[in-house]
Amino acid sequence: MAADATPHCWGQNDLGQLGDSSVIDRLVPTAVAGGLSIAQVAAGAQHSCALTPADGGQAYCWGDNVRGQLGDSSTTPSFVPVQVTGGLSFLSITAGAAHTCGVAADSAAYCWGGGAAGQLGNGSPLNAFAPVAVSGGLRFATVTAGGSHTCGLTGSGALYCWGDNDRGQLGDGTKVRTGEPVAIAPSLRFRTVSAGLDHTCAVTLDGTGLCWGRNDSGQVGDGSTTERDAPALVAGGLVFHAITTGGLHTCGLTTASQAYCWGRNDSGQLGAPVGGRSSDPAPVQEPVP
Repeated sequence: MAADATPHCWGQNDLGQLGDSSVIDRLVPTAVAGGLSIAQVAAGAQHSCALTPADGGQAYCWGDNVRGQLGDSSTTPSFVPVQVTGGLSFLSITAGAAHTCGVAADSAAYCWGGGAAGQLGNGSPLNAFAPVAVSGGLRFATVTAGGSHTCGLTGSGALYCWGDNDRGQLGDGTKVRTGEPVAIAPSLRFRTVSAGLDHTCAVTLDGTGLCWGRNDSGQVGDGSTTERDAPALVAGGLVFHAITTGGLHTCGLTTASQAYCWGRNDSGQLGAPVGGRSSDPAPVQEPVP
């Protein structure tokens, strides 16, 4: 976002995911159409969403909409921001591969878009073209949307996940998908959680890093490439402030303000020379002057 809170986007734009009223790829930041002032932006696979500044902001989305991920009660793609229907005010928003979720002003979670794997959390495998409430009456501090699964933290730091689980990405010790929230590591309390394509990572209140799910590129960071269906300790004894997940790689910021990454590195995504992978956290190299 620019200093005046105008959102800017760049990159691939074949489905209007940059929101600049075109389908032209952009190599530099380009203003999103509509003149909105934005407090938060979330980028999915081929759609984007944002919240206006407020104690509870209005949600807008743009880009691909084949599964209803824009939440405007249609399946029509939009090259400019459209308001999410339902009249809800949101505290935060997150965009997955083809679904979107947000925490409303009352801390209830809502999701919309593709629901075939149960990632909307409402007990249904159907797509939703407008926000639907996540089942269970839980109140969340944050939610994070992955490829086809979703996780959320309650105000007390309890962790719940729902959706696809074919790679163990829910972390409940099974590979059975669920359309409603299930408690993960209920004896622990967490500070942050991040859902990636097929894996998930979280940081406990004491800074311990845990990851689970798909691990063929070492993205779980436990020193192996073994798939994990329950939380596995990130190697190295690091104390984390937060961990964020990508498609096939993961990065974390320690409490000492040092960045570490692990997983696939074919495009240099670990902050190291291109090539190979790392199953253990590796420090991000200093930038070349």
